[in-house]
Amino acid sequence: MKLASVVVSMLIAAAVMQASPGERSAPARTLLPPTFSVAPASLNFGDVNTGSNKMDSLVVTNTGTSTMTIISTSSTNTQFTLTPQTGSIAAAASKTFYVTFTPTSAGTKTAGIVFRTNATPNRDTVAVTGNGVGATLEPLFSVAPGSLALGDVPTGSTKTDSVFVTNTGTLSLVLSQVYVSSGFTVSPASATLAPSASRKFTLSFAPIAPGARSGFMYFNHNATNKKDSIPISANAVGDTARPAFSVAPSSLAFGDVATGSSKTDSLFVTNTGKLNLTISSIQSNSARFTITPGNATIAPAATRK
Repeated sequence: MKLASVVVSMLIAAAVMQASPGERSAPARTLLPPTFSVAPASLNFGDVNTGSNKMDSLVVTNTGTSTMTIISTSSTNTQFTLTPQTGSIAAAASKTFYVTFTPTSAGTKTAGIVFRTNATPNRDTVAVTGNGVGATLEPLFSVAPGSLALGDVPTGSTKTDSVFVTNTGTLSLVLSQVYVSSGFTVSPASATLAPSASRKFTLSFAPIAPGARSGFMYFNHNATNKKDSIPISANAVGDTARPAFSVAPSSLAFGDVATGSSKTDSLFVTNTGKLNLTISSIQSNSARFTITPGNATIAPAATRK
């Protein structure tokens, strides 16, 4: 009995000694959630001339043991911008974010640089400040001439004239909408002008009935007063413009035509009016006569077979 007991003990000991390291249970590792840390806690850019910029940086560190995701970043003041705007930071790693201050006017500017992450809490803000020095940067609207008078314009014709808009400011002038009173058209309908740049806007008047017309050309923009306008006028002279139909010859005689065969002849339609003549359909009251084409649009003074 004692001998058997010794053999069993030796077998158990040998089995323990032969067990591989991978078969031994390891203590469980606890993963800590990502933790947001940023340095410095605030930024002061000091004096920066308007129209120029200055850059500084923030270093974000993940002090947790799982990956931190920077979901988005934003600034509460457009004069402070941040790059990059997203990113991933491994455990115990850091990432640099660059803040740029571009003042557009004199005076102290402040903002919050906001980080949204998957850490807890999921939102952190860094205070930034800077002082703009120099003249205020802004777009300035100028238009010449200050009015347009097209004078007499025959009905059925078109007359054009132009104005020039100039940006006399120091930032881009955005003309978001350019439009005119009824009876006139303008082109283009929008534009963006760099400082010192100009753009031509063309007014068109194409009357179809006689009579005086007047109104305004309007400019919606991002300069101080947001909207400007100039007076416009024209006088339509002549008869009311309309299309006029004329056809020749006034009849067709095909003469003798053998059964089972066909014969063709032509009519010529002329538009003797001042507007486009639209022939929406052409039909015959007998199936034995066919017509081609079945429709047409004829410009003033033009003819179609």
